[in-house]
Amino acid sequence: MQPSAPFGGGELRHTPFPIATTGRGAAAVGRPVPAVGPRPHWLDHEARAIDRGGSRAAVIGPCGGTDIAFAVDASADTVTARPGAYTVIRADNRQLMVFTDLGSTCPLYTTAFGGGTVWGSSARALAELTGADVDVMWLASALTDPAAPTNRSRSPFTGVRAIPPGARITLRPGRSPVTAPLRLIRSDTVAGAAQRLRHALEGGVATRVTVASIPTCDLSGGLDSTSLCFLACEHLPSTRAVTAVTVHPDGQPHGGGDLGYAQAAVRHASGHIAHRPLPLTNEHLPYSGLDRVPATDEPAPSTVTYSRLAAEFALLAAAGGALHPRQRGMLRGID
Repeated sequence: MQPSAPFGGGELRHTPFPIATTGRGAAAVGRPVPAVGPRPHWLDHEARAIDRGGSRAAVIGPCGGTDIAFAVDASADTVTARPGAYTVIRADNRQLMVFTDLGSTCPLYTTAFGGGTVWGSSARALAELTGADVDVMWLASALTDPAAPTNRSRSPFTGVRAIPPGARITLRPGRSPVTAPLRLIRSDTVAGAAQRLRHALEGGVATRVTVASIPTCDLSGGLDSTSLCFLACEHLPSTRAVTAVTVHPDGQPHGGGDLGYAQAAVRHASGHIAHRPLPLTNEHLPYSGLDRVPATDEPAPSTVTYSRLAAEFALLAAAGGALHPRQRGMLRGID
């Protein structure tokens, strides 16, 4: 289960400069606008481009449907209508527009470079490009008040700014970038809003699992992971199953604790869940194996349990797992 590689682009005043690291969906930066094309480590359906009427557009990330012509229109309604978590990029001979996903599953950043502006999905890659150091104020705020609103527009690196989720940034040669929120005001009842939320959740799960050869899920025994796992099962044909992993203390009696709830869910699924229990030992304790954590923009919430998570992914990869959607309390949605 390879991680998706960073991608990016921008407008430079003088010379083309590719900033994207290896990975499908990377943008080759040039003046006046970038060209977008596939690179390794992104699945084919997660990095698609289209040329139409003098415009070139790309959709990066899991996005429902096979037709990406909507990306050329690039209006607030069209770029948010599909299920999934994706970035839309549209370029013509006047400007480049980038639309961020609504849930910030794939955050994007900008920084000044080469007399222009570059953007990318990795703040660390942009910092390496400009030689930026760690933003001490961001670090202090992240340690004392991680939910502080000021952190939403900053990144861990000085001079690298975060583009808000559900926003559009417009780059034009010789001009400062313009960022604007997508206006998605909808009047609805509580029941109607709940139905739209359910539809979005189901669509997000279906978009991921239907294209995976062997979809996998967490199955902790709790409501969130169990709901996600069952949604995945609903969107697979009866001949296929979701491979689910449950971590539990080594030596725990059969059927005890959360493992028991997970086993009950597996029985209820009637053969649609291939269960993989993972016993945890001292080598999986929190804060162990931190020297093996790869460098990222900032530590993920799961970093403190890295050893456990690595063992979980190794187990699923050995079972042939190719895609592993995860929930974050169902409040952030699907990764």
